Parts: sequence; structure tokens; C-alpha cells
Amino acid sequence: MFSTTYLGLSFPQLRPPSFDCHHTDKKSMELHYQSSRCGLAPMVIGLIHGLGKRFETKVDITQTSFRDQGEHHDIFSIQYEDS
Repeated sequence: MFSTTYLGLSFPQLRPPSFDCHHTDKKSMELHYQSSRCGLAPMVIGLIHGLGKRFETKVDITQTSFRDQGEHHDIFSIQYEDS
């Protein structure tokens, strides 16, 4: 397994994105996605759907804040339900 220290030394130009989650109730959360690269919000949506499939959890994700429209970062509202 790689550590962030190892990755930082191996790839000094690496600027990884950050993900921060806040539960809004028992079956929903808000995901804050920050990256130095623009245009990757659709990839985040795909990743969340893929995680839902992997863990057999129904996931509904809606983007509520758009960096490409001038916001500081992308924000997603996620509703989930165990299958």
C-alpha cells in the first residue's frame, strides 16, 4: 500500500483532489469536491455510482454547486439506501 508521503516524494508535482463529506441526515450526505483541475465533476458522479454498485447500495447524486459556474468548488447531494 502507498502512503501519501511516498506518493508526494515520487510525484512532487502531484496535487490530489480533496473530498469532504457531511451527513445531512440518516440516509444522505453532502460531498464537497475540490481539485486544482476543472471539469472532473462528471467523474465524481461516476465514482459515486460505481461505489454504490460495489457495495450494493442505491445511490442518487445531484450536483448542487458548480465550480465551472464560478463557485469555489463542486458540491454534491447524495441520497443512499441499502439494497
